[in-house]
Amino acid sequence: MIKKIVFFILICFVLMLAGCSNSDYTEPENRVVASAIGVDYINNEYNLTIEYVKIFENLSEDKYSPKLIKGKGDSINNAVLNVLTKTNKKISFYHTPVIILGQNITPEILNNILNYCVESTEISLSINLIRADNAGQILSVENEDNDLLGYKLTEQIKLLNAKNSALQIINSNNNLLDLPKVVLLGNTIEIINNGEENGK
Repeated sequence: MIKKIVFFILICFVLMLAGCSNSDYTEPENRVVASAIGVDYINNEYNLTIEYVKIFENLSEDKYSPKLIKGKGDSINNAVLNVLTKTNKKISFYHTPVIILGQNITPEILNNILNYCVESTEISLSINLIRADNAGQILSVENEDNDLLGYKLTEQIKLLNAKNSALQIINSNNNLLDLPKVVLLGNTIEIINNGEENGK
């Protein structure tokens, strides 16, 4: 399943590159795809943890090892820019399926994140939003299969039939409590629907 998703993204990249001007062109080996974005708000700063994959390496293998990069800033935009300055790769968010909202995400902070999604030319408003106690910790958990966590979480979200896309949250007054929550049970990551953690 993961291989099919990454192959689809690869095809999309090839199609996009066909229409790129020289000023926007980045060598394929210098491009990576973000598979998940984690956001924690700590000490008045947005702390980002981004899971990504290099799609132009190991194409003959079944596994695509996830990698993490972190950055922070006093605004969501500055945090993203600080992440980008830490790598010489072009990070694409076109096909990022999920944003994990972690520590101290208030309705105001959520609104800032949603505004960034709306203003971004790369992030789709169909991106899934889920909650966690600590987004950076969730993305840092090593799984035995070494799979991309962003896509694994997306598969679980589909089973919940949750209304948690960025666009749906915007249209429902940004209610954080309505979002599914990802929890860590030992070394296992699971998503629970709103209310389940309180036994409802």
